[in-house]
Amino acid sequence: MKENNRISYIDKHGKVQLSSDKKKAKEEPSVDYIKYLNIGFYLAAPLLAGVFIGLKLDDVFHTKPAFTLTCIVLGTVATFYNLIRLTKENA
Repeated sequence: MKENNRISYIDKHGKVQLSSDKKKAKEEPSVDYIKYLNIGFYLAAPLLAGVFIGLKLDDVFHTKPAFTLTCIVLGTVATFYNLIRLTKENA
């Protein structure tokens, strides 16, 4: 973000700093916060989607716990798959 030939960047403490020196701004490591915020989503979304889809299928087919339990198991498997994939990317 430029403001009057100044470049803003995030320092190692997470604070936004303004710098007029482009080289200094590039040397400061920026933290990829979005990557870390998405970890919770990657782990919780399959499980929650499994519960929601299972409940809806049980309402449609009138088989109260069958689809819910099946989709919870599938959501758990997908959650562990995402967890393994994330740990391999960060290793």
